[in-house]
Amino acid sequence: MNVRIKIFSYYFKLDDLHSITVMDAEKQAISRALKHASGNLERAASLLQIKRKNLVKKLKDYSIDYGGVYGY
Repeated sequence: MNVRIKIFSYYFKLDDLHSITVMDAEKQAISRALKHASGNLERAASLLQIKRKNLVKKLKDYSIDYGGVYGY
């Protein structure tokens, strides 16, 4: 059976989630969105279907370096 779980706007196969936490899945989704958006926070937030300020908070909370300056 091919079961997929949606985290933000990204889908993960259930097998992929078997050994990772929700926090790890969120980090992966954020990293994928940032890569897809070439580091553009506004675009990445749009891809994740969250507000930019929430993305910035998650970047800080998860210590994700995207190559830019944190801020609003």
